[in-house]
Amino acid sequence: MLTLRVARNLCGLRKPRTLASRSGKSAMDMAARDGELRVFVVAGEVSGDRMGGRLMSSVKRLSPFPVRFASVGG
Repeated sequence: MLTLRVARNLCGLRKPRTLASRSGKSAMDMAARDGELRVFVVAGEVSGDRMGGRLMSSVKRLSPFPVRFASVGG
């Protein structure tokens, strides 16, 4: 399932390919520093809203850090 695969990458369960910021730190390094993982989700259609919701649930369940979401839906 694509959603679970992305959530695993975000939560550090698999080695992320390109989850680095301009500073060169990974998303998990920044989450450790800030004490939470921040995720922004953009969806343009109803199907994207549904997939975004499933992604958010998966990330929240798998993340070793508290997660803060912000989003824009279609």
